[in-house]
Amino acid sequence: MSPPLVSIIMRSYNRAYCLDRAINSIISQTFTDWELILVDNCSVDQTHELVHSYGDFRIQMVTIQNHGIIAASFNLGLTHSTGRYIAILDSDDWWSHDKLALSIKPLQDGADLVYHDMVQLCFDDDLILSRQVFRSCRLQSPVFKSLLLNGNLLPCSSVIARRSLLLQIGGFSEDPSIIGAEDYEAWLRLSQITDRFVRVEGPLIYYSWNTSNLSCDRLSIAYCQALSLIYQRHLAKYHLVYPSWMLILLIKAYWSERRDIGLRITLRRVSLPVLSNLQSLCFHPRSIVAFASSLAFHFTTALLSRLRRSNLSLFC
Repeated sequence: MSPPLVSIIMRSYNRAYCLDRAINSIISQTFTDWELILVDNCSVDQTHELVHSYGDFRIQMVTIQNHGIIAASFNLGLTHSTGRYIAILDSDDWWSHDKLALSIKPLQDGADLVYHDMVQLCFDDDLILSRQVFRSCRLQSPVFKSLLLNGNLLPCSSVIARRSLLLQIGGFSEDPSIIGAEDYEAWLRLSQITDRFVRVEGPLIYYSWNTSNLSCDRLSIAYCQALSLIYQRHLAKYHLVYPSWMLILLIKAYWSERRDIGLRITLRRVSLPVLSNLQSLCFHPRSIVAFASSLAFHFTTALLSRLRRSNLSLFC
């Protein structure tokens, strides 16, 4: 049997409660030449039983003890893959039925990495509180510099890239100091090899966000510190200062966590060089608007969740 065209890597840990949604979105794809490699971090729920219940020869599961290094799970899936292209789908996300079909065409036309927009759904238990479409930007050449200046514009579960290039850069970094930002760091290294990053129009992925995770999402202090380390490694190549979006992210992290100790630590490590470039905000009105929109989103979802738990109505 010839290898499939696309290998899908899915990392999971105790996600049996939502894993079927992600797997079903793969099985329902209009493009069918794929294999799914589910890398399970020694789950103790019903994950194994759920996966084996599908009885689909295209689905295989491997087990790892990654000790909190999520990149190790991706790299194990990469070594088990056989497809020409590698797609990533997190176990709590899901795809639209035409995601693979629309993404494969640019790759076959010469692209090395494809990405697209996403829909973010905010849940409180099983109730959808809000729905937002996050539009990714079209990266400009050189892509490496564009990623540095604009941040991580590639939702991880939207990416499909050539397997040969991912192997060439050694997969995701397993450095524990950049946990949470290892995908961004990998795109930076990949963009030093190729500029052929192509954005596909339309949101083709659904990203779930529970209100219980509002303070521990990608806006954490630790994430800012990971980004700071990545920037220290790469900024000197272009003689750049910290961009304004980094400052915006830092403020949002403080808003979410409000940890005085973390604040003092991060002020030394991250914000001082960012604040030195504060005037750049004047030239990035979109960043200010995005920050204001994000604060409004956080406030609204938190308020709706509190009202629901208190059995109150917005109209009483």
